[in-house]
Parts: sequence; structure tokens; C-alpha cells
Amino acid sequence: MKRDATDEEKAAHKTAETAWEDTLKIALEKLSPESLKNYDGVVFASTTGDLPIPDKQGFLDWIKAGHAFIGIHSATDTFHGWPGYIDMLGGEFKGHGAQVSVDCINADPSHPATAQLPKVWTIQQEEIYQFKNYDPAKVHDLLWMEKHPATGEPGHYAVSWCKDYGTGKVFLHFARPS
Repeated sequence: MKRDATDEEKAAHKTAETAWEDTLKIALEKLSPESLKNYDGVVFASTTGDLPIPDKQGFLDWIKAGHAFIGIHSATDTFHGWPGYIDMLGGEFKGHGAQVSVDCINADPSHPATAQLPKVWTIQQEEIYQFKNYDPAKVHDLLWMEKHPATGEPGHYAVSWCKDYGTGKVFLHFARPS
């Protein structure tokens, strides 16, 4: 039987959560427009939720001005309430099922991200993301599946893509290498 947390445990959790949020805000100061002048690209590796970026529009403007954004695994599960971010990505996390083995079609064997992969690349075990607000006509697919990973229903199921954003470049990959 599960017990409720004590007032003492709740207070300790709140203290730890506040300390984490403060640390995160300090770390993400590197995403301020002034600090971004020192970088060519940014990687979001397995981010989720709303991050305390100091200037969200300044961040998008920086990418549009010719910089790079790389999103790995759950970058589309970040900033669900920020339409500008979702537009920059080209899709938004909808959900995923259990980990499965899937065959991905290498849509562009000449692209540097997929050049070393075979025409059909098998991922042995991964939770395959499904997307909303995704239009394959607005991105450059790199890896995709012909069948839904859980149901086998035919369709277009993205695994990795890239796109231009202004003069910036966006690259997204949702499966971890096996």
C-alpha cells in the first residue's frame, strides 16, 4: 500500500526542486542572446518540459540568423505551449509505445547524418515517437518507417529529419543508436 508523503518529506522535496530550478536557470543563461554570440549551434539532448530559457524569441531569432539546432531523442517533448519552437522543429511529441524493433528507411543516403547507414536500418529496441503538428512536406526526411511501430498500420512515421529555419539549420533524431 502506498503511503502519503509526510510534511517533512514534502518540504524536503520542495527545497530540492527549488535548488534544481535555480541551478538550471543559471546553466541556461548560456542560451541568452548575448551568450549565444559565442556559439554556432545548440544541442537539446533528451530535454522535456519547459526550460527556463532567458529570452525565448531571442533564441529562435539566433537560430533563424544562421545557427544550428540539434534535437536528440525527446527535444520535441519540450515547450509544448510554445508554437514558435514547434514550428522551428517541424513537429511535436504526441506519445510513444513500448520499446520495439523497427526497420527505418534511409530516405537520403547522401546526407551526412545517414550516409553510413544502409537503405533499411534496423533499430533493435527503442520507444518510437509519434508526432503531431508534423508535415513531411515541410521537412527533409532522413529516416522514416512505412508502418506504425505498434499497430503495423501503413503510413509515414518519422524517425529523423532536418530542415532550414531562416538561414539556420535544424536536425532532429528521435531514436538512440543501437
